[in-house]
Amino acid sequence: MLTNFNQAIMRLHCGGILLSLTSLCFAAPAHADNEALRGKLKLSHVSASLWRADYEFNQPIEGLRFRQIGEYRAQAWKPDGKLNGVVIDKEGETYLSNAGPTTRFSFFIQPYGKLVEGEYAPINQFTDGAASIYMGFFQASAILDKAAAPKPNEIPLKIEYQGLQGETVLPPPSRIGVDPANEKQAQAYAYFGPQQVSSAGAMQVILDPAMPVWMRDTLLVTSAKISGYFESAYQRPLLTPLLMTVALSDLESSGMSIKGGASQGQINFRVSGKQSVIDSPALRDAFSQLIAHEIAHIWQNNLAHEAIGGDAPWIHEGGAEAMSLDAMYGSGLWDKDKFLAMQTRRWNECDKLTNAKIDLASNYRAQYVCGMKRFDDTKLSIVTIWRALIAESERSGKVYSEQMVRDILTQLQNR
Repeated sequence: MLTNFNQAIMRLHCGGILLSLTSLCFAAPAHADNEALRGKLKLSHVSASLWRADYEFNQPIEGLRFRQIGEYRAQAWKPDGKLNGVVIDKEGETYLSNAGPTTRFSFFIQPYGKLVEGEYAPINQFTDGAASIYMGFFQASAILDKAAAPKPNEIPLKIEYQGLQGETVLPPPSRIGVDPANEKQAQAYAYFGPQQVSSAGAMQVILDPAMPVWMRDTLLVTSAKISGYFESAYQRPLLTPLLMTVALSDLESSGMSIKGGASQGQINFRVSGKQSVIDSPALRDAFSQLIAHEIAHIWQNNLAHEAIGGDAPWIHEGGAEAMSLDAMYGSGLWDKDKFLAMQTRRWNECDKLTNAKIDLASNYRAQYVCGMKRFDDTKLSIVTIWRALIAESERSGKVYSEQMVRDILTQLQNR
C-alpha cells in the first residue's frame, strides 16, 4: 500500500510491502524445555541524530537475521562490539555473536534518507529534527545453531520506546479490542519529535512545520472530510485511531516526490523536491485523491485480523482507487464532472496498458487503474461492494481473494 509520485508526472506506486513483512505474532518454536523463544526490543533516542536498538531474549541465541532493505542497515546500523559484521546472502542480513550464544544484541542507528524501491521509507526526517522510524524493519529471526544452519526461528517481540527529555514519542497504534498478543504493532512507524498531535475530523495529524499553507489546508480539509465520509459510508468505526504524519525533506532538489503508505491505522508521507510545494489545482487534486486512496486502505483493513492478502493486489489497490474517487465525490470535494473526468482518465489508462499487451497482473499501474475498472464494470456501487467484502472477511476470518470477490459479486448481482 505504498504510493509514490515522481517528478512532474505524478504516478501511484504500490509494492504491497505490508503484506510481505514478517509479523510480530508467530507460532512459537518449541524448545527442549518447552519454553517459547520470545524477546524484547527497546528503541531509544539517545541523541539528536542517533537511536539505539536493544534486543533481549529469554534464551541464548547465536545471532539475528533480518530481511535486507537495500543498504539501510549497511549504512545506518552499527552493531555493538559483541556482534560480528553483517553477512549478506540470499536469506537476508545476518549478525552473529562473536562470543557464543547470548541473550542481548544492540545496534546504533543513524538517520537514513534514501528510499528503497518498493519498500516503506526506513526513516522519515522532519525539518524540525523529528523522525518517524518504520518498525517493520526491526523484526528479526533467531539463529539458534549456526553450525547446523537451520531455518531461523522468527521471534515475537514486545517493543518499548524511549525519547529524549521532553520529546513526544508516538509508538505504532494498537487496535481497539484486539488482544495485544495478536497485534502487529511493528508494521507501522514510531514518531520521535517535538510536536503534539492535532485533530482533523476523525484523524490525528502531525505535519512538518515547514509545510506551505496551501498544502496544510489541503491535508486538513481532505483528511477531515474523507475520514468522515468513510465512517458514514462503510458504517463501522475504526479499530485503530487514525494518524497521519507528513515530513518534508530535501526541498532544494529538482522535481517532485511524494512517497507514502498506509498501515495499521497510520498514513505516512514524505514530500521531497521543489515542485512538491508549488501550489496548483492539479497538485491539490492529486494530493487529495492520494490521501483518500490511503484512507481507503485503512478501512479495507479495519478488522481484528489482516484482511489484505498477498495475492491479487488489484483487489485492494483497484478497490482503494475506486473507493477514493467515490469518496472525493461523495464528500463534496469534487463535483460530478470532475469525478467523471478522473474516472474516465483511469479507464483510458487501463485501455492503453491492455492494448500494449502489458502483463496486467504484475504491472503496478494496472493494479490500480485496471483493478478499479474491474470494479466499475460491475455497475454496482463501490460502497455496496466493499461493505460486503469487509463483512465477509470479518465473518470468515479470510483475506480478500479472487474467489471472495466473485462470490460477493454473484450474491449482489442476484439480489
